[in-house]
Amino acid sequence: MNKTLLYFIIFLLAACNTTQRKTSEVYFGGEIVNPTSEYVVLYKGDIALDTAHLDENNRFSFKLDSVDDGLHHFYHFPEEQYVILEDGDSIQLRLNTVDFDESLVFSGSNEEANNFLLEMFLANEQEEELIYKYYDLEPESFRLKIDSLKNVKLEALNKLSTEADLSEGAMEIAKAGIMYTSYIFKEAYPFYHKRKKGEKSIHNLPPDFYDYRADIKYDDNGLSYYRPYYNFMKYHLGNLSYMDCKNGCETKIKMAKNQLHYNQHKLKLIDSLIKQNELRDNLFRNVAMDYLLKYDKEENIEVFIKEFHQLSGNNRHIHE
Repeated sequence: MNKTLLYFIIFLLAACNTTQRKTSEVYFGGEIVNPTSEYVVLYKGDIALDTAHLDENNRFSFKLDSVDDGLHHFYHFPEEQYVILEDGDSIQLRLNTVDFDESLVFSGSNEEANNFLLEMFLANEQEEELIYKYYDLEPESFRLKIDSLKNVKLEALNKLSTEADLSEGAMEIAKAGIMYTSYIFKEAYPFYHKRKKGEKSIHNLPPDFYDYRADIKYDDNGLSYYRPYYNFMKYHLGNLSYMDCKNGCETKIKMAKNQLHYNQHKLKLIDSLIKQNELRDNLFRNVAMDYLLKYDKEENIEVFIKEFHQLSGNNRHIHE
């Protein structure tokens, strides 16, 4: 083969690859064994982008002109799971609803990032019982255990990044899942430790126990609907509210017995810390639902609702 022809072939291959990378069209499909519903719904945040019906072979497909790069999720009653989608992606999945998460496998573009996210999800589920035992430990020992679990996952992610072509966005989502999951356990530690050890007050913590808080991003648009991030925010705001009142309020009423006072603290913290609309609305809604589903005096409920409307009057969930 002469050099001119060889260079021409290389040029054509490069041009084809460039075209493939630049296309914005997205394909997402797959097969569901033992389906529990006739359709699959694809979401970005709380917005349903499209619905795909299963065919006679229990296969579905979505074809989108483009997507808002980042975290999405798909729903097949009664289960849901995340999928990272970026412009130009072509992704297939296969799962069996008998073991929905355990059987789920992604293939195609971004398969490495999506399979990694799923592996971390399953690892976190498996570690729950172990971490619950760790809450018996003293603060420094507990932190070392949690950091060890976190570092193993970060090493796995770094190894994957050297073997696969992960986008910057996919890398950030995967890392955030690891980091914020470990932060959840540290936010929860003082309360679980107190309960498990039967102590009368919150255990003294090392001055640097919450140093990770300096790295918190309170308004990360891409993570607003990501469970590790959202659940962290709930634990974090609960912790801050408790400690803020414990150390600064003049009232002598025990906060555990004064749900109104405690939840007023939460509302004010959300108002001061969270500016991203979707996350802000969802956190306000979570506090309201949690409080209103618990028994309290009617006059207290009226006070809470009034303050809720003052701070979150335009909440998208206001009519719920």
